[in-house]
Amino acid sequence: MVGSKAVELTADVAIIGAGSAGVRAAIETAKQGLNVLVLSKGPLGKSGITPLIFSGYTAVTGTVVGDTPEQHWEDTVTAGYHLCDQELVWAMVSDGPQTVKDLELFGVRFRKEGEQYWFWPIAPGMAYPRMLYITGGGPAYMRALGKELAKHASARLIEDAVVTKVLKTDGRVSGLVAIDSLVGNLLLVSCKAVILATGGCGQVFPYTDCPPESTGDGYSLALEAGAELVDMEQQLFYPTVMIHPRAAFGLEISYEAYLRPGVRILNGRREEFLSSGAYPTRAEFANAIFREISSGRGTEHGGVWIDLSGCSPEGKREIADLLPAFKRLLDCGIDIRKEPVEVAPGAHTTLGGVRIDENTQTKVPGLFACGEVAGNVHGANRLAGNALLDTQAFGQRAGKAAVEYTADMGFPPQSPDVALDFERIGSLQPGSRGDARPIEIKGEIRNLMWELVGLRRERSRLEKALRELERLEGTAMTIVPGRQYNYEWMEAFEAAHMFKVARAIVLGCLAREESRGTHFREDFSETSNEPVRHTVVFMEDEVMLSTHAPVRGLKTTR
Repeated sequence: MVGSKAVELTADVAIIGAGSAGVRAAIETAKQGLNVLVLSKGPLGKSGITPLIFSGYTAVTGTVVGDTPEQHWEDTVTAGYHLCDQELVWAMVSDGPQTVKDLELFGVRFRKEGEQYWFWPIAPGMAYPRMLYITGGGPAYMRALGKELAKHASARLIEDAVVTKVLKTDGRVSGLVAIDSLVGNLLLVSCKAVILATGGCGQVFPYTDCPPESTGDGYSLALEAGAELVDMEQQLFYPTVMIHPRAAFGLEISYEAYLRPGVRILNGRREEFLSSGAYPTRAEFANAIFREISSGRGTEHGGVWIDLSGCSPEGKREIADLLPAFKRLLDCGIDIRKEPVEVAPGAHTTLGGVRIDENTQTKVPGLFACGEVAGNVHGANRLAGNALLDTQAFGQRAGKAAVEYTADMGFPPQSPDVALDFERIGSLQPGSRGDARPIEIKGEIRNLMWELVGLRRERSRLEKALRELERLEGTAMTIVPGRQYNYEWMEAFEAAHMFKVARAIVLGCLAREESRGTHFREDFSETSNEPVRHTVVFMEDEVMLSTHAPVRGLKTTR
C-alpha cells in the first residue's frame, strides 16, 4: 500500500537539516561507516541560517593567558541568567578547543595575526577575548563542511525536502515521512535513529534576520514524536536588525562591531537613549530599544537610529573593517559611515528547544537533537559566538551517540499506522481549495505573534494569542496544482509546523511568571528569587500542555 504512494528509502541514521549542526553530525556518523541520509529544505550551503552567519566562533584556544573552559562556562551561565542546563554548557565549552582543531582540519580558516588567532576586541559578557573570526564567514564555513561531508561515500543528501512526520514503532524511532519537492515524490524513510538539526523558528515573527526556512519544523516534529520542549519562551531578539529600506530588510548589524565611544543610538526624536560606549548584553540592548519604540519614540518605520557621526575617522574605518554587513549595506546604497541606519530588534535565535541530555538524546529512544533546535544550552541570553560552537560540539556528540545507539541493531518494522500519516499529507494536496493561501496564514501567525508575544508579554495578550492561533489553525488552505517544485505545497506544511511552535512559545511565556533575560512579562516585571526552573511543553492525548522542571547543575561555579 505504502509502496504505491511513496518512494521507500533505508538508512541507518536520518538527519533532518544540513546546516552547521546537521552536517557535523553527518560527518561523525558517516566516518564510522554507517549509511546516513541527510534531508535539507534547500541546497547545501545556500539555505538555512548557517550561510548567513558572519564570522564569530567562540572557544577557548589556549592562546589567551588566564582563559579556561571553566571561565567560559561561568561566563555562559552568568550571561544566560542561570537558566542554562549547566551540564550541557560544560559539555559545550569543554569540547570547544577540539572543535576548533577539527574545523581547521576540515578547511575552515580563522583569521590570524602571524601564528596567533585574532579575536574580536569587544564581546559583551566575556571575561577574556575568545571570539574567533571565520575568514569568509558563513559561506566559506559551509563550503568547508560540505567538502568534508562529500569525502564519505556512505552519506547521501536529498535537497529541497520537507519532513512531515517522525515515525515510531513500539515507542522508538523507526523512520520518517517527507516530500521531495524536486520530483514531487513522497518519501518513506526507514531508519534506526533520527537526528533533528533543523535550526530555529525566527520566521514565526515578522521581524527577523533568519531565512525563510526557519519555521521551527524540528520543534513540531519532536512534539508529535513524544519529546519535550524546554524554555520556548526564550526567543532571543537581536537588538539591531535593518528594517528600512526594504532592500536591506532583515540584515543583522552586528553590535559587537559598532558599540564604541562616539557611536550614538538615537530614538525617532534623534535623542540618545543608550550611553555612548556602553556594552550591554543582547537581551538588555534589545529591551532598551523596544522600550523606546513601544513608548512612541520610534522612527517612522518603527525602529531607532545607529549614528556614527560622532565617531573619529579612525573609528569609522575600524567599524567598516569589523562590521560583516558593511559591504552588503554598500550594495544597497547605504554607507553607515556617512548616514544613520534604521534598525529594530528582530527574532534571531531560539534559546529553548528540544530537551536533550549531554549526548543529545531526547525522551524518545532513537531521537536525537543538536544545534539551535535543541535547548537549553544558552539559558535566557546567548553569548556572541556560542551558537556555532554549540552546533559543532553537539553535532559531533549527536553523530557519536547515534552510532552507539544503532550498534548491532536491526531495522525496526514500520507501524501499521504509517498509512494515517500519508492520509494526513493527502489533506494538504496540491490543488486543494480553501479560504487562504499558506503565505497568508504564515503572515497572520507572524503578525499576531509580534503584536501579542513580542519582546514584552502579558497574560491577557498571551491568552488572546492562544485563541487566535486556534481560530487560524482551522482555516482550510488553497494550494496551487502541481507536485514538482511546488513551493506553496511546502509552505502549507511549514504553516502547520508554525502553529504548533507558536503555541509552544505562548505556553512557555504563560508558564514563566517572571522576567528573565530575553523574556519580559509586564505583569511579572521582576526576576524571581525562587529557584530557577525550566518551562517544559509536551503533548498528552494530542493536547499541548506545560509544566516546570529543575535546572540541572545549579551552582555559581563549576
